[in-house]
Amino acid sequence: RIASQRKQTADVFMPENDIFSFRVLVGDNEVQEYQRNGVTYIMADLNTQSSYKREIKEADDGQTFTQKWPVTPYTIKVTSKPSLRSEIKVNIFVDGEAADTIYISPGTSR
Repeated sequence: RIASQRKQTADVFMPENDIFSFRVLVGDNEVQEYQRNGVTYIMADLNTQSSYKREIKEADDGQTFTQKWPVTPYTIKVTSKPSLRSEIKVNIFVDGEAADTIYISPGTSR
């Protein structure tokens, strides 16, 4: 959940204001966004070209268990507005957890 103005054009709900915008990408493609009750969600296909299978084997009481699940890597692209006068600091959270802190110069993306 992001506390900023939302750009609400067709299928685009991710935050955008006078300072920055951001998008979620899988591969080089923007992920489709959905909105419900004022919260923006994304849904990613777990079978994209960049997806892969993750497997972990665990042993317990002499038995071996294998867990498998699909993983789809994603990128969060943050773009600062060219009208900014200085670098900005962006704290990125995923599912409520701190994921990264980046610094962006005016008019650039990371």
